[in-house]
Amino acid sequence: MKKLSRHFLIALWLSSLFGFVLIGCAQEEPATFDPQPGVADEQSDSVRIVSMKNNTVEYILNARHIQRFYNSRLLDADTVRVESYDENGALRSVLTSRKAIMDDVKNELTAEGNVIIVNDENDSLKTEHLVWDRNTDAIFASGEVTIIRGENIFHGQNMQTDTSFRELRSINVTGSGRIEKGELPDE
Repeated sequence: MKKLSRHFLIALWLSSLFGFVLIGCAQEEPATFDPQPGVADEQSDSVRIVSMKNNTVEYILNARHIQRFYNSRLLDADTVRVESYDENGALRSVLTSRKAIMDDVKNELTAEGNVIIVNDENDSLKTEHLVWDRNTDAIFASGEVTIIRGENIFHGQNMQTDTSFRELRSINVTGSGRIEKGELPDE
């Protein structure tokens, strides 16, 4: 009986040792990083991003600091300057703001804080918040908005325009400046 239990204990010990060796040699799944919601996948300081389309510069974004979120395809930038170019490579407009969010899915830029856009004719738009739909070149500015075209100054609220500032839609519009013959409808 002693001999049977001794053989049993040795067999149990060997099988346990063999099991530990097999478990220790098993391939483990590589650890994956699953970021918490709201935590950026990438952060950079003093950034310059050049976006190209058909071998032509589409825009150049300069920012003091950016955070990129891969899954939502968002870029959150601080102290921003965006130079936008036309299909011929000519500068179309320059946007500056304290903060901007580029949504690559919608091709939309949301700018906040001392937002200024200056177009290629040196006209400017000033506001605290705007959304720029880059697909249609439509600009939607909520709150107080000022557009300066030469000597003409327009103030309004909740303005809609494009980077040329030619067609404006707004509420509570006031303005000052000089109107040339033919600039008003029905002339």
